[in-house]
Amino acid sequence: MILAWMTLAGALASCREGILDGDCFLLSCDVILDQVYCSVCTAMTEFLIDGQCLPNNVDNTCRHSFGNGTCDSCAGPYLSYRGGCYRVGEEPGNFICKPEDVFYVDGTALCRKCVVYGEFPIDGSCTKKAHGNRCGTKGYEGTCESCGTGYFYHNGGCYLKNRFPGNKICADSSAIEHVGHCGTCLDGYETYKGECLACEDANCRKCGISMSDCEICHDGYYLDRDANEGKGVCVPCSPANNCETCIADGECISCVRGFFAGFMGPSGQCFSCDKGGDGYTGVPHCQTCLPPHPNTPDLAAFCTECADGFYLLVSDDRTQTRCVASCPKDKVRYSNRCVTELQGCHNYGRNDECVKCVSGYRLVDGICERCEVDNCEACASSSSVCDTCEAGYGLEDGACNPCGKGCRTCNGDTSVCTMCLVRWEYISPGRNCCISTCPEHSSDVYDGELGSCECHSNYKPSDDGLRCEQ
Repeated sequence: MILAWMTLAGALASCREGILDGDCFLLSCDVILDQVYCSVCTAMTEFLIDGQCLPNNVDNTCRHSFGNGTCDSCAGPYLSYRGGCYRVGEEPGNFICKPEDVFYVDGTALCRKCVVYGEFPIDGSCTKKAHGNRCGTKGYEGTCESCGTGYFYHNGGCYLKNRFPGNKICADSSAIEHVGHCGTCLDGYETYKGECLACEDANCRKCGISMSDCEICHDGYYLDRDANEGKGVCVPCSPANNCETCIADGECISCVRGFFAGFMGPSGQCFSCDKGGDGYTGVPHCQTCLPPHPNTPDLAAFCTECADGFYLLVSDDRTQTRCVASCPKDKVRYSNRCVTELQGCHNYGRNDECVKCVSGYRLVDGICERCEVDNCEACASSSSVCDTCEAGYGLEDGACNPCGKGCRTCNGDTSVCTMCLVRWEYISPGRNCCISTCPEHSSDVYDGELGSCECHSNYKPSDDGLRCEQ
């Protein structure tokens, strides 16, 4: 025992001294089964991996770092533990969580049973039980038996519902809904007595009659019932065929970026947007596309995005597309497209229709109609009735009338100013105009950044509203 403590004391001293050689921050050591490892690096740009401070984020192991010498989350197959990332199945990772007790959510390694005495899985990371009622236990066997408010029980640990990885398991929207358990599980899990049981196939979106029988696969996989005694298993779509989603081997429903799914001959083949193939015509310089319009004579892909330096030009009947270096004279450039200019249009939609008008116009069936009321900024209900006036005008019975001198807004009554055009001016005592300084017998009063002049007690605004008099 004395020898063990001496060894441990020596290791701690070494860790404390690590600050001298730029390695481990002073007094920042973790003891894992009598072995000492660093928990905070001296250099804030270094990454804490397997208890060592490394200058490079090897294989992007540290998924998220606050730039403080620690890692907040780790990529699989590394466990997140006390600010560091530890590889599953190797030392010191084995001293934190045994390989058989590791499972994965969204590619992140999580622990279901902790090795270190007094530690329990909170959000999949082994943590000392010192934070309220998050984890209820009867002993110290490294697992939770119940969870507190805002947490749900899953695979031996407690998980917050509103942050990763809990929000990838449980669909409950409220932190206090179903206290201690999950009411509704996300795709890939089945709800059973408040627990989320994972489908055995990690690529399964919905289990069938058992956890080993898949019914619906995630995108990028197809369901195969011939390979596993009639039970549904998920098989990846072939990347060699540029397939994104499929219903069988070589039968694509959708293709990766730059390709489209054909509908002639063998079903589900993917063809290049740029080059086409097997009876299909490509669109030169096209980056993303849809399958050809059935009425297109040459079965050319319908391009939706061109390469940098080119603009998308769609035919008037909206069946053919081209990528052009400059727009024709009867078109204007909008974003990365050539569109027919519509008067008063600010934003164009996918079919070159207007989706947002500039001030003074209203949107009617994809075109912009000018407001008939002078000095009107918006007239959504009718072109002859204004809803919002331009600066310096007030709205009265659908018309825009001038506000007092220097007023920006005077809604409801044009004789009452509600905001000044110039930020540092004041609304006059009579509230009918804006002035640069408050007159005698008044005080400047602010409501947020809005300043106004108020007459002193026993004084009132003059008839012209500019002064205060008795």
